[in-house]
Amino acid sequence: MTGSHLGEALARTGVSGSEFMEPAKWADIVESAGLTERSPLKKAWQALKGGTEEATWTQKPRVRGLGGALTTTFAPVKAGERIGRTVEDINRLTPFFYQLRRGTDPAEAALRVALAQIDYSSRAFTPFEREVLKRAFPFYAFAHANTAYTLRQLWERPGGRMAQVIRILNSMRDPAAALPPHIAQTSAIPLPPGPSGDPRYMSGIGLMFEPAMEYVGNPKQVGLALASQLNPIAKAPMEYISGQTFFQRGLRGGRALTELDPTIGRLVSNVIPGVDKPPRLPNWIEHLSANLPTSRILTTMRTLTDPRKRIKPGVAIPGAAAWANVLTGLRVTDVPMSAQERVIKEVVHSLMEKIPGARAYERVYVPEELRATMPPEEQAWVEELDQATSILQKRQRARVEERKARQMLTPTLY
Repeated sequence: MTGSHLGEALARTGVSGSEFMEPAKWADIVESAGLTERSPLKKAWQALKGGTEEATWTQKPRVRGLGGALTTTFAPVKAGERIGRTVEDINRLTPFFYQLRRGTDPAEAALRVALAQIDYSSRAFTPFEREVLKRAFPFYAFAHANTAYTLRQLWERPGGRMAQVIRILNSMRDPAAALPPHIAQTSAIPLPPGPSGDPRYMSGIGLMFEPAMEYVGNPKQVGLALASQLNPIAKAPMEYISGQTFFQRGLRGGRALTELDPTIGRLVSNVIPGVDKPPRLPNWIEHLSANLPTSRILTTMRTLTDPRKRIKPGVAIPGAAAWANVLTGLRVTDVPMSAQERVIKEVVHSLMEKIPGARAYERVYVPEELRATMPPEEQAWVEELDQATSILQKRQRARVEERKARQMLTPTLY
């Protein structure tokens, strides 16, 4: 939206003085507010069709930010940028018009809009931020500005609207619920159980301050939250080497990759009747799929096919919870009792670890229901591993008994 077009629109709204504003000045204000051109949806459709210098499917397509390209000419990405600008314009124009009707100076109104809706332009960041941080953290611009704005609002207005909303949401939480940290840090408002009977929570409302709450907690949790925002090119190998995910976190750190619900496997079990347990693909395949650009497509399909979020048991139609997760800023999360019991177990273990001399014992096993789905040769291999583990355990117990016997025979000198 250009300055002259905005001036015409404001004149029709009856904003005082708008008809006297010079187009050149409107252009500066529009740019500072982050507003863009006219008819972005029409331009998005034109970009998707391609066939022009600005948008093409085949003739040396470029994507802004890749290979030093300053502009995007690849038709589908160009169309996505146009649609994104449409959403941004809607979010920015509404508060902009509202402030003008209240008599706020246009330049001041534009500044407030840029602060609240985040200024993504290059001038808002230092060279180090543009060249390093925005490459290392793809969503750095949003996370940095959002967190700064939230902290500033809570510091300057501790009794303001944002602080009051946070207090209200906290009062709606269930203090007795044992929730995984990545859910406990959200709104976590109890809801009626879904078709599966599992406890259900509203884990997100889509409010501005919610992402900033991820960076509240002990240093380890904050560090994992920051690591989860890394560029997948760096994050994926770091997670694979450490054997844990940075996104889903427990009390003792990131959850083990082997404990995560497999995205592809779960999608298969959701869509194929009679497959209750998700088939296990090699961990590296599941991990790679979670860090590719197509991961959002897979998780969306998994949500829409989730039996716990269907309209009713036995009917393969997504219910309100599934559509809310996909189409809105609301987030509905089902937390099975097994997940809550795992959290309680982690709390108990973390408390025991603080006792001097306490030791940890870990046992790896293959569940019986998983064995039943294995080919005969794999079942035989698991049996051999179980036997080897049993022999080692017996040897360890024998050494412990032998050490105790020696201690009893050794005379004590006083």
